Amino acid sequence: MAKENSNSFVAAIVLGSSKVTGIVGRKEPEGIINVLAYVAIPSVDFINKGCVFNVEKMTTNLKTIRERLEEQVNRSIGRFYVAIDCKATRSIIHSINKEYHERLTITQELLDNLLVLNREEKAADRLYLESIPFEYKLGTIVTTEPLGVMTESIHTQFLNISCNATTVETIETCFRKAGLPIERTTLAATQLATVVTSEQERTSGCVFVDMGSETTTVAVYKGKLLRHLAVIPLGGANITRDIANILNCEESEAETLKRTYGYPDIQHLDDDSDQIIPLRDGNRTYKQGDLYDIIGARVEEIVQNIKHQIDLSGFTRENLVNGLFLIGGAAQLPNIGRAFDAHFKDWNIRFSKTPTRLSVSCENRNFNDGGTFNVALAMVVNGEANCNAGERTVQKDLFESHPTPTPADPAPESAPTPAPEPESEPQEPTPTVKEKSKTSIFSKFFSKTKKTLSGLVTEED
Repeated sequence: MAKENSNSFVAAIVLGSSKVTGIVGRKEPEGIINVLAYVAIPSVDFINKGCVFNVEKMTTNLKTIRERLEEQVNRSIGRFYVAIDCKATRSIIHSINKEYHERLTITQELLDNLLVLNREEKAADRLYLESIPFEYKLGTIVTTEPLGVMTESIHTQFLNISCNATTVETIETCFRKAGLPIERTTLAATQLATVVTSEQERTSGCVFVDMGSETTTVAVYKGKLLRHLAVIPLGGANITRDIANILNCEESEAETLKRTYGYPDIQHLDDDSDQIIPLRDGNRTYKQGDLYDIIGARVEEIVQNIKHQIDLSGFTRENLVNGLFLIGGAAQLPNIGRAFDAHFKDWNIRFSKTPTRLSVSCENRNFNDGGTFNVALAMVVNGEANCNAGERTVQKDLFESHPTPTPADPAPESAPTPAPEPESEPQEPTPTVKEKSKTSIFSKFFSKTKKTLSGLVTEED
């Protein structure tokens, strides 16, 4: 196991819609995460909403990530943990009931057979990333530890994390073509939830929300177990594109406007709405209220979809006593907490940029200030296999071409080199909830924008 050998390490790659990140690290005996190498490469040219759409670019960048990581640790990497977070990923509950003619003792083989039976029920176009058993009802006994119990009947449910099979197959194809063995493919959000929330908080009940650039993942925990999960195909990039499309400006400028003004401040809305915002071209201006229309409408839609997924879980604030934990780039939008306050009255709501419960050691102390490597760090914490394949051997191909990077291809973000140590199909997204009509102070601002934004989020988005 990776944590038992000072020469061992965990290597992980996280496929994000804005960046693909790679990391090599180990969890030291005292609990510190020692980051040995890291790299981040922009992924907008080959990943959309977590799904790979350009296999060749994805494959090339995977090779680059491996090369950069191996250069930094001066070791060969034999396998990688892989984290994904693609649209149309959702949880599906499947019940299994078995009756027996005589009392028997629950064995590991019997439990494994139940898992196989559960997975046989999936649709042909779906793939289960994880299958989590809920409590087992064995006769009159209800337990999460059935091994060794005698019973004449078994009743249980599995929470299956279901993803489009073609999406995963495309990712696996890219790794295979790049020559990167996969140790395990898992869901990014569930990995991150384990380091953002504590076991006690997941036991008492909480909601973990990862607000990314293209997707928002909602995970509901109760009784220590994941009870409901959905990936909503909406994120911070939708807000940016709305601003760019409606104000007819570059996305870089739209991103700056989004981060500068954020979600509308209700208390000063009337005072600020007539303030003038000049655009970079110098010839056009817009009222601040117009910008708030755009940002507010899309944020409201995302928050309402989060609320809808929690409602679908069947749990309420009374069950989820530890409230909401929000992380991710879109969760850093200024004043976004006000949108959640409006829809989650009396809930305990906590925002974070990075997992504060982690103690991280890295040569560059600021390497994760923006939260880029949050999921990658969680993978190091949870990874068990030793990914160290021994001494690094570099084979040079005399006929291999090395294209010169151009300004259009940003250089990957990577760690300083330390001293050596011994094509996917279209997918069906999670259904989204249209923004409801409002009679609040926002209505006078949102009414104009909703005409423009209507239809932007559909089943095909």
